[in-house]
Amino acid sequence: MLIFVIIIPAYSNDVQEGKKLAFDRKKGNCLACHMIDDGELAGNSGPPLIAMKARFPDREVLFNQIWDPTKNNPNTFMPPFGKHGAITKDEINKIIEYLYTLWGKNMNRRNFLKNSLLTAATISTFAGLMITPKRVVAGWPKESFDITDLKQSIKSVYGHNDLETSSKVKLKVPDIAENGAIVPVNVKTTLDNVESIMLFVENNPQPLSSGYNLSSKAKPVIGTRIKMGKTSTVMAAVKSNGKIYTSSKEVKITIGGCGG
Repeated sequence: MLIFVIIIPAYSNDVQEGKKLAFDRKKGNCLACHMIDDGELAGNSGPPLIAMKARFPDREVLFNQIWDPTKNNPNTFMPPFGKHGAITKDEINKIIEYLYTLWGKNMNRRNFLKNSLLTAATISTFAGLMITPKRVVAGWPKESFDITDLKQSIKSVYGHNDLETSSKVKLKVPDIAENGAIVPVNVKTTLDNVESIMLFVENNPQPLSSGYNLSSKAKPVIGTRIKMGKTSTVMAAVKSNGKIYTSSKEVKITIGGCGG
C-alpha cells in the first residue's frame, strides 16, 4: 500500500507578523491605498499588491520604497514610513516577507476588477482631458503640502485667502466615515472656465489633501478618496475666472487614516 504524504509549508513567523503590520492601521496601513489578499476596506489610490516578488526581485529596492519613497519620487502620495519612524527596519523586513507571498489568488475578483477599471478610467481621463493631479506633478510647490496651518496652506496655493462660498460648488462626502484612511469625496461645479479644484482637510496635520488642474475641455468633476486623521471639515475650492469658490462639510471619523 502506498501512502502519500502531502507537506503544506507553513508561513514563517516573520510572514505572519509582516501581514499583521501591513494590515495594522497604526503601522504599515497598506490597505489605506492598496488592495491586498484577504484585505477589507482597501483603498485604490495605489496599485493592487500582487506578484510582489516578480515586481521587486531586488529586495533592497522594495525596502527603500517603503522606508522613504520620496527619494525616488518627491511628489509621491506614499508616506516615508521608515524615515518618519512609523515602522522600524525590522518591521519593514517582516512586511516584505509577507509581500513576497502575495500573488492575488485570494483577492475578491469583483473588487479587483472594480478598482482596476477605476484606476484605468482615471488614468484615461487624466490623459484625455488634461486633468492633472498636483500631488504627482513635478514642479508643483511641494511646500504647500507640508504647511500645517489651513489659512497659510490656502495662501500658499492661491497667494491670498479671498474665498467665496458658492452653491454652484457641490461637495459630496459622507456624514460619518468608519475608516478615515479611505474617505470618498466627489466635487462638481456649474461654474465656467474652471482652472483647478483643490481639497483641504482642516484638522489634518497638513490641510492640503490634493489638487487638480483642469484644461478647458475637461468637465469640472472629480472623484477621489482622501485620508482624514480625525473628525474635520472638508473644503473643496474651485478656481473659476480668477476667483476662488468653496463648499465645505464636516465629516465625522471613527477610525483615523493618517497613521493613527
